[in-house]
Amino acid sequence: MKYLNIDFEKEVNFEKLIKLFLEKFNELKVAIVINSELFSNLEGDDEKASIFWNISDIDIYKDIKIRSSIEFSKNVDLSRAEFLLWLHMLSITLDSKIYVQIDIPDNPIGYFIAWKIDSEIKSIVFDAEEFSEDSEFAYCEPIIDMTKYLDI
Repeated sequence: MKYLNIDFEKEVNFEKLIKLFLEKFNELKVAIVINSELFSNLEGDDEKASIFWNISDIDIYKDIKIRSSIEFSKNVDLSRAEFLLWLHMLSITLDSKIYVQIDIPDNPIGYFIAWKIDSEIKSIVFDAEEFSEDSEFAYCEPIIDMTKYLDI
């Protein structure tokens, strides 16, 4: 896991998000850019971030308000399961559904898919633009539970 797209259903308290992120990754150097404003624990221009998170408010879709991408350097030892568990806690704390891409080699479903994480469940959703370019939504629910078809 080196790069992920993460979307939030609701606008969230960015100060709280930064605090939770820095608590989780307190031993690493991180840089977070929120709507072009930099927040980091770097100690000089020469120091490189182990994690870079770019976060932006968006007003394109009805189902998400924040779109972000996070990049982990090679020295970050973090499993996908551990990160998804942290995102679940984040979803509960920030009271927002979180959508995170699933990158599966030889994807048996054939469409871009993501986890929808909220306080109670984790389910699979599709990128809505795979089915309609004029969608008002970023994600759409499958007709059947797709999790049983994936070995994740």
